[in-house]
Amino acid sequence: MNPRFKKIENPFQTFQVDDLIITAVSLNHSKLTYGYCIEHAGKRLAYLCDTKGIPKKTLDFLIQYKADTVIIDCTYPPNFKGYNHNDLNEAIEITKQLNCLNIYLTHISHELDCYLMDNPLPRGVNLAMDLLEFSIDYFEAGFSNCKKY
Repeated sequence: MNPRFKKIENPFQTFQVDDLIITAVSLNHSKLTYGYCIEHAGKRLAYLCDTKGIPKKTLDFLIQYKADTVIIDCTYPPNFKGYNHNDLNEAIEITKQLNCLNIYLTHISHELDCYLMDNPLPRGVNLAMDLLEFSIDYFEAGFSNCKKY
């Protein structure tokens, strides 16, 4: 194991890697799963993948964290009865509670992809895609210059 990384023992544990401040947060999944809040140069990103909803303690933390960008699990179209992953309505509702205006949906299923062909996403909600990168420069520019391939 890289000596700069250690196993997360408890949620809300914060550690630092170079100039990145990282906090692990609990998520809802069939297996132990963490999301990550990453801060650099005063900008904050919350990465919340592999979750169905958000535990209350995590939601309370995220509301106080005030992420500039949220990358959130959104596997299914609205009202889909799936497990371990959010549908579109759930993901959007979570991000509304976080009062975040820059959202990326990830962990997309074919069903959601087909749904989105005929249904636009709300303003500020973006569909993440394979090979999308967020660089340190992205943090410094205020999350405005991500690379899309």
